[in-house]
Amino acid sequence: MYLLDTNVISRTSPVASTDWHRVRDWIENFGESSYVSVISLGELQYGAARLTEKGAHRKADELYGWVESIAALFHDRLLPVDLQIARRTGEFLARAEFAGHKPGFEDACIAATAALHRLIVVTHNIRHFEVFGVRFQEPAASGTEGGA
Repeated sequence: MYLLDTNVISRTSPVASTDWHRVRDWIENFGESSYVSVISLGELQYGAARLTEKGAHRKADELYGWVESIAALFHDRLLPVDLQIARRTGEFLARAEFAGHKPGFEDACIAATAALHRLIVVTHNIRHFEVFGVRFQEPAASGTEGGA
């Protein structure tokens, strides 16, 4: 079972320019056993909102619709942030910073979600997740995972 990182989901957006065929193929094969964190939906919404603020309303509207389609597609596989995930996120952030890393809150929260649900993070940013000690893999590398 998998937890899709935001950067994997974003490559399926209508404005994505790279790698989307590979990601869509992976999702077609493994999507039914994949989950999405509500944190990722927040990050995707942020991207659309930034376009609105820049005045790129047509592109923003396209992304808002796409974010809604992601929420609908994964409606029964959206994972919330609860107290246990929030606490693990804080632990992951502290441990990573003590080891000399500056991970983002969002990645730490996604890693905590994966750890507590025993999921493999599917990401294009392997180095972001190595520090947390969670299992991870790239979308095209089905069957080959790294991490704890």
